[in-house]
Amino acid sequence: MENPFTYIEIQLSNINAKLDKVLAENNSEPDSELLTLKEYAKLIKKSLPTIWRYEKDGKIKPVIIAGKKYYKKVK
Repeated sequence: MENPFTYIEIQLSNINAKLDKVLAENNSEPDSELLTLKEYAKLIKKSLPTIWRYEKDGKIKPVIIAGKKYYKKVK
């Protein structure tokens, strides 16, 4: 049986890589900020089901970090 700590280390490495990618993207856009679903919905004045539909239709693309979705703040 494989060592469980090895699996945890691999998962942490993947999370760190994704976080580094998001931070690099945010550095290229200094005014951008990641928001939760509720914060994003409130900002653009839409309901949660509308945000989910926009995501399903490809109108918006969330950033997924450690299994949680975040949305880039719109200007």
